[in-house]
This record gives sequence, structure tokens and C-alpha cells, in this order.
Amino acid sequence: MPRMTVQEPPSLVRDLFSHVRQNYFRLFFHYMYFDIAKFSYLQFGVLVPYIALGPTVVSGAITLGAMQQIVRAFGRVEMSFQFLVRSWSTIVELISVYKRLRAFEAQIVSFKGNAGVTDNAS
Repeated sequence: MPRMTVQEPPSLVRDLFSHVRQNYFRLFFHYMYFDIAKFSYLQFGVLVPYIALGPTVVSGAITLGAMQQIVRAFGRVEMSFQFLVRSWSTIVELISVYKRLRAFEAQIVSFKGNAGVTDNAS
């Protein structure tokens, strides 16, 4: 049975693939630390009202029921602030699409401008 040999890809293809791979890993590294920051913020937000109200409850200035009402109210306000944090990846994707479309439109205008110059010179 003849052995099949696999040809080594040209160096250009290998270099391009290594750049794509490096970019991919860098992108997911950025997603990773953003997710760590996002989930840390979301978890810390749950504890903030308890930390803020801790001394007041310990001193006996408010009851547990009043503290629960304050915590629920804080939770509603916190959910409003979390909109940006929860939808940040979508916002970044939309900004990226917008930037790519603007660059594409600029290239079209540039191409039309260059084509008009060569047509007039003929």
C-alpha cells in the first residue's frame, strides 16, 4: 500500500494562520478579563446594601423588615444600572459593525474618487 504524504503548507499560509490564531487568542483573553470584571461587579452589587446597612442593623436602628425593603429598593435601582454591564458585549459588537461599515463606505468613496480622476485624465 503506498504511503500518502501530506505536503507542508506554504510559509505564507502558515504565517497568516498563525496571525489569525494569535488574534483569536488575544480576543478571547480580552473577553475573559472583561467577564471576570463583569461578574465580580454583579456579585459585589448584591452585597453592597448589606454592607452599607450592616452597622445600622447591628445598632438596632432599623428592623430586619425595613432592611429587606431597602435591599429590594436598592436591587431595583441596581438592575437599572446593570443594563449597560449586561448588554456591553452587544454594544461593542454594534460599534464594531458601525466602524467596519464606515471604513467600507470610505473605501467606496475613495475608489469612486480615484476612478473619476483616471477617467478625466484619459
